Amino acid sequence: IQTWDLWNEPYYSTGDNGNYDPGNYARLVKAATIAGRAANPNAKFLLASEMQSAQDANGNWQWWTDALYQAVPDLNNYFDGVAVHPYGTNTTSLNPEIAGHPYNNYDSLQRIQDIHQQFIAHGVTNKPFWLTEIGWSTCSNDPNCITPAQQAANLTTLFADLHGNWSSWVQAAFLYHYTDGNNPTGNIEDAYGLTTNTTTPKPALTIFQTQATLSAT
Repeated sequence: IQTWDLWNEPYYSTGDNGNYDPGNYARLVKAATIAGRAANPNAKFLLASEMQSAQDANGNWQWWTDALYQAVPDLNNYFDGVAVHPYGTNTTSLNPEIAGHPYNNYDSLQRIQDIHQQFIAHGVTNKPFWLTEIGWSTCSNDPNCITPAQQAANLTTLFADLHGNWSSWVQAAFLYHYTDGNNPTGNIEDAYGLTTNTTTPKPALTIFQTQATLSAT
């Protein structure tokens, strides 16, 4: 193990026992990285970020990333990369963001670019991004689900971005996930697989296999 992802989705209320607290997370990252590097100077640490926005103590809307740096101004010294989960059925378009307002691109894969710009604004120019979760569910009972054919098309778009506009700053991508769960028709979480739960390949599996081979070379 060379790289450690510090916490899973801390920017959601489920990520910290119901407590949305970016400052608490920033301080955790600093403490964990200091301790981790002391134990293993070669270890790398990923900070988790999203375009999540919430009201601060004064009632002003604030981006998650900005709040991290407000709590720990020298945060750049305490992480080696950024972990993101840019889920979204919209794979191509991105609305302009408006400072001081709630974010409105949560269904867009492309919001990873907005997250990237947030870090650039804080002087981060040489730390890679990792897509530690990305995928599309093919369940049949939720408006956020898509067809297997569209799942394959979205995956094609993702790889085009990875090898194109994002190639200089995205280092890794992990699909969620390989095989469907027990209830793929009734549970959105159980239908993200590249195969069905009987291991029948979906069209996206061929796309993944082809692109993974190209990425390896």
